Amino acid sequence: MNNESSANSGFKDGGGAVIKPWLSGGLVVALVSFLVFAGILVILLSRFDDAKRQAQEAEVMTTKQRTELSTLRVEVESLRKRKDVLAPTVADWDKRLKEMHDAQATADSLNAKQRRTESDIAQAGNRLEDANRALLDVDKQKAELTLSVERLKSELVTIKKVHTDARPCGA
Repeated sequence: MNNESSANSGFKDGGGAVIKPWLSGGLVVALVSFLVFAGILVILLSRFDDAKRQAQEAEVMTTKQRTELSTLRVEVESLRKRKDVLAPTVADWDKRLKEMHDAQATADSLNAKQRRTESDIAQAGNRLEDANRALLDVDKQKAELTLSVERLKSELVTIKKVHTDARPCGA
């Protein structure tokens, strides 16, 4: 029975079991430690799950961005090909545009020359009218002078006739 009494030394006689205070304190500390570690593990697990979710979202976003990048690369390549195809047309249009500007400048120059020529023609017309009026005046004067000369000639003929008639015949 000695062995039983040493094995049962944690129990008191009287029918009730009493746990030693250091054992109950150790049990409480172990339980609290377990709860603290469990809480830490729950927090770490929630952080791990959150990090895992963020990683999955990042992976989905990366996949989406890679798809968009691939689409953009295809579009850029298509645009480069279109640019290469359109380059001669654009160069031709630039050349035509330059020619059009040159033609417009030439047309403007010709229009300015035409206006100057029209102005010169109008001035020459005015000078011609003045010359025609002066010529008419000269023609009028010539006609008057011719008429005066004719009158003078007829007077001369009349005077010669009178003079010859007034002369004695034999003399």
